[in-house]
Amino acid sequence: MATSESEFEVPTWAAVGLVVLVFLTFLYGILIQGTLLGPAILWLWTGGIALSLFVVYLFYRFVIAVEKIADKM
Repeated sequence: MATSESEFEVPTWAAVGLVVLVFLTFLYGILIQGTLLGPAILWLWTGGIALSLFVVYLFYRFVIAVEKIADKM
């Protein structure tokens, strides 16, 4: 059985950009707001949305796989 593996790589500029963005939001939280709670809640909320989208994507892939198996029967 042959499978097609896609090797997805995150570009270096995207990873660096994300780290800089996280650093700047926490720096803003410390210097302007005086607390880390605001940026932490923002990133937890954003991570929750990303995780939800990933779960929907996995469910979509599962449905496509089941349909392909049903077509072969």
